[in-house]
Amino acid sequence: MKAGGHVRLYVAFVAVLIMGATLLSGPYGLTTAILAAFDAAAALFLIGIAMIMRRGSAERLRQHAQRYDASRPILMLVAALTIAAVA
Repeated sequence: MKAGGHVRLYVAFVAVLIMGATLLSGPYGLTTAILAAFDAAAALFLIGIAMIMRRGSAERLRQHAQRYDASRPILMLVAALTIAAVA
C-alpha cells in the first residue's frame, strides 16, 4: 500500500462510522445505530489491514508498523468517542 494508506483507512473508518450512525439512527435508535456502524467500520478497517498484510513481507510489515505507530492515538480516540456515545 502506498504511503498514507493507513490514513485513508482511518478516514474510511470514521466516514463509515458517521454515515452509518446517521443513516441507521432513525429506524434503530442512536445507540444501536452507533454500534452497528462501528461494527461495519471495523470490518472495513480489518479487511484493509488484511490486504496490507497479505501483500507484504515481514520486513515491510515491520517498517509499516514503525511508520504508522504514531496514528495509534487516532484509533484510540475514535474508540473512546464511540464508547462515550454508547454509554
